[in-house]
Amino acid sequence: MSKQRKYFIIFLFLLLHHSSVDGARFEFILDNDRIFDDCTHIPGSKGMDHLLDFKELHMEFQDGRVGIRGNSTNVWEGVKSTDIVQVKHKDEAENCHNLLNNFYLQGHGELHKFQRGDWQPTPILMVVMDFCKVQFDPKTDWYQLWTKNVPEHERKCINTYGQVYHYNDFTVDTVFDFPANMEGRYKLVTRFRAMDPVTLQYRPSEICYQVLGEFIKLK
Repeated sequence: MSKQRKYFIIFLFLLLHHSSVDGARFEFILDNDRIFDDCTHIPGSKGMDHLLDFKELHMEFQDGRVGIRGNSTNVWEGVKSTDIVQVKHKDEAENCHNLLNNFYLQGHGELHKFQRGDWQPTPILMVVMDFCKVQFDPKTDWYQLWTKNVPEHERKCINTYGQVYHYNDFTVDTVFDFPANMEGRYKLVTRFRAMDPVTLQYRPSEICYQVLGEFIKLK
């Protein structure tokens, strides 16, 4: 499996499991083997391979689940471990904007649907105000899905360059439940920006990528 596919699977699972509830079952089918498209509307941004290195992560798909083993390495250059990771809820966007000066690392992922000849936003977002404080919080969705499998002595935030997560072997579902009809073409857009805590200026090492595909309803 390509490392690009590994990147996408991890972050799509985090985003969609955050919004998944009981309902119809859907599977996401990628548009192409390239997986990632550049964010052409964000000049100078870098791809996901500048955030995490998954070369030593191994996955095996079987019967609607994926087994995961191995390790990943944090490789985001140009940010500091003291920066604060912020991810925004869509319905909290205005409040987050007003509080921007209190946070130094910003990121969000959201899903768009292709309708009426253009990409339209959906209610699905991955949202957190200070990710470093809750990355390993047992009450969070991503802890149950992902970070509980990181050994305790390695639990440093994703903005800690060079930190390696040696995962305990685990499995996750590859099919998602939604109360509404999710059939159609979608794209996932993810952005991360870091802000200098002294000057309150954004650092130049922004990360942005988008992935296109289609949700298929399962029988």
